[in-house]
Amino acid sequence: NLYLDQDLSALVTGLSANAGLYYLGEKPIDAANTWFADDALRLDLGLRYTHRLADRVRATYRLGVENVADTRY
Repeated sequence: NLYLDQDLSALVTGLSANAGLYYLGEKPIDAANTWFADDALRLDLGLRYTHRLADRVRATYRLGVENVADTRY
């Protein structure tokens, strides 16, 4: 697994982007271990925005998309 988080505050204060790359190895799908699901690579992307509400409460909004390439695994 590889996960990256990049601060984009130079563009927009409080904004961050993130990405996750996950390798899912071949896995048995029956009790006798005779049938296997293929390995797969999954990409997740997201944004996070943090700011203060009424200068008191810190609020964080997250937007994420899992399995961006729509890979079946």
